[in-house]
Parts: sequence; structure tokens; C-alpha cells
Amino acid sequence: MPLLGWLAKVSLTMMHKASSQPFECAFQLLSCVSVYGFGMLSRLQRAYTAPLEDRARRLERERAADTVSRVCPAPILPLPLSSLQSTTPR
Repeated sequence: MPLLGWLAKVSLTMMHKASSQPFECAFQLLSCVSVYGFGMLSRLQRAYTAPLEDRARRLERERAADTVSRVCPAPILPLPLSSLQSTTPR
């Protein structure tokens, strides 16, 4: 709807000019329509790339976690001294 408002304003402005040429009105209208079109294209591009960026971040986190788990597996915890003393023969 904002496009219709802009188009109406441009049309009224051009109609009330003292010496408006037809190409001036066409240029103004074409300018408004092209700006609106570029705005819609950028909105669609952001809407398309946002899920792709989220997926890429998630996959990077999973890949980093997988790499860490392969490089250094779960640590081996040392046995407490009490368990070592009970297994030694006397």
C-alpha cells in the first residue's frame, strides 16, 4: 500500500506543475516503481538467505563438535588412591 501513496503523490505533484512534460511524469513514476521493486527484491533475498545462514551456523557447530570429539576422545580419569591401595597384595 505505501507504493500507491507514493504514486498518488507523484501524480498530483506532476499534474499541478506549471510546465510538466509527459516524460517527467513517466520518469517520476518509473523511479518510484523501481525503488519499490528493489525494496521487494532485497526483502525476498533476506528472507531466503536467513534460513540458509542459520543452517550453515548449525552445521559449523556440529562439525566443530565432531572434530573435537575425534581429536580428543573422552578423557580417562585417574583412579583414586584408595582403589590402588586395596588392590596391592600385602
